[in-house]
Amino acid sequence: GAEPEEVSSGSAGVQPVDGFRTTEAQLTLTITARPAFEGALHVTHVTVNGSEAAPGTGDQWQIAMALVPGVNTFTIVAVDNLGNTTTRMISAWRYEVHYVAPTGTHVYPFTNWMIAATNIQAAIDAAAAEDVVMVNNGVYSEGCRFGGGLSNRVVITKKITVMSLAGPDSTTICGSPDPVATNGLGDGAVRCVYIGAAGAILSGFTLT
Repeated sequence: GAEPEEVSSGSAGVQPVDGFRTTEAQLTLTITARPAFEGALHVTHVTVNGSEAAPGTGDQWQIAMALVPGVNTFTIVAVDNLGNTTTRMISAWRYEVHYVAPTGTHVYPFTNWMIAATNIQAAIDAAAAEDVVMVNNGVYSEGCRFGGGLSNRVVITKKITVMSLAGPDSTTICGSPDPVATNGLGDGAVRCVYIGAAGAILSGFTLT
C-alpha cells in the first residue's frame, strides 16, 4: 500500500490542509505519498475524489480541485506498485465575504465593495454559516430586527464573523432608547446587537 503521509495546500502554502479555509473557487493540493507496505517500491498513482493527480518532483503529486461554497471533502487514495491502497480524507471550507459600506450600491449578495450593502443586517442575511461580513467605516444607526426579546440594529443567528475594516474607533453601531420610558429602557428601545448563535463573532465595533 501507499500512505499519503503529508498533504499541503500549494495555493495557500500552509500545513495542514485539513480544515483549511479559503475564499477561492479552486484549491491546488500537493500530496506527498510514499510506499507503506513491505515489499512495495513506489507509488504508481494517486487519486483525489476519483480524479488522477499528476506526478511531480520526488514523492509529490498535485491536483487542482474545484471548491463549492461550504465544506468540501476530499478522499485521497494512493496505490503502490503491488496494488495496495491507502486512503486519507481531508476537508477544506470555502467561505464568502459580504461587504457593508455607507456608499455601497446595495446589490445582493454584496460580495465586493462596489455593491456593498448599506446596512449590516442585509449582509448578515446574505451570509451562510462560516462566512465573513466586512464592514467599512461609518456610523450604522438604521434598521430594526427583533431578536432575544428586544428590537435590535443587528441580529446574528448563525455562525459567522462580523468584523469592521478599521476597528472600533472608526465603526459604530448605534441603538436608540425608548423615547417614553424611564432611562430609555422600555419596549421601544433598540439594542445595538443581539448574538444568538454559538461560535458567532462580532469584532471591531463601538456599540452605543
